[in-house]
Amino acid sequence: MKDAVTTRRIVLKSAAAGTMLGLAGKGFGAVEKDAAEKVKPSIKLGIASYTFRQFGLEETLDMTKKAGLKYVSLKSMHLPLGATATDIIAVAKLVKDKGLVLYGGGVIYMKNAGQVSQAFEYAKAAGMKTIIAVPAHDLLEMVDAKVKEYDIVVAIHNHGPSDKVFPDPKS
Repeated sequence: MKDAVTTRRIVLKSAAAGTMLGLAGKGFGAVEKDAAEKVKPSIKLGIASYTFRQFGLEETLDMTKKAGLKYVSLKSMHLPLGATATDIIAVAKLVKDKGLVLYGGGVIYMKNAGQVSQAFEYAKAAGMKTIIAVPAHDLLEMVDAKVKEYDIVVAIHNHGPSDKVFPDPKS
């Protein structure tokens, strides 16, 4: 398992370093539009808005664009789980108007059935295709049923070996 963790960290660090080096000569976000349009990557890179947790929603979306990314997953500080459907739809429209794709939301903790239902309604209202979640083990069957009902994918999130719910891929 250590090799997989080491490899993942090396890949992520290398990707981040390469991106920053590429942007360093031109200033943050000054990626040439023509060059970006010529490259059709097979991997769609995006950002979790938690990265910009100290900034407001509009700043977060603007910085995502400046980084040359198109996909964004919103954390609750940028789109609160308790927001009304009207507010969720307005935020989703803002993301789209900025030229970005709101692909997901999370990390969303699911400790009871009500939180599972709330997460799926939230994602549906926003037009998200993915929920990044930490569901309790006893709720996995319910989550699976909701995935099929809503046609929204759930990506299980963990925080590594210290995570008590999902410490490793086997759990």
